[in-house]
Amino acid sequence: MWVALADIFEAGGRHGFQTGVFQATCIDATLVPYQTGKLNANLGCYGCRDAIDIPEVECLLGFPAGILNKIVDGLEKLADKAIPRSRAKGAYNSMAACDGQH
Repeated sequence: MWVALADIFEAGGRHGFQTGVFQATCIDATLVPYQTGKLNANLGCYGCRDAIDIPEVECLLGFPAGILNKIVDGLEKLADKAIPRSRAKGAYNSMAACDGQH
């Protein structure tokens, strides 16, 4: 999630991921980013889940080397506030505390 957010950190916008899901992880995470010049995500096909044992809760991202600096810059900016704040779970903890009072 953070890599995808870092990719659009400066310009904003939305991602339009392309995936075939059916035996397509290698193409979706390597060839599509290479051809389009954009980050792409894949949910993981059953072949890759068998071959590399990717956990059910993970997906794969691929991006062309040409946008690596943009992604690193975005991640560094997100690390200043957004990432630590999200990981602190402040909103969740506040709601959980309120729920415990009832």
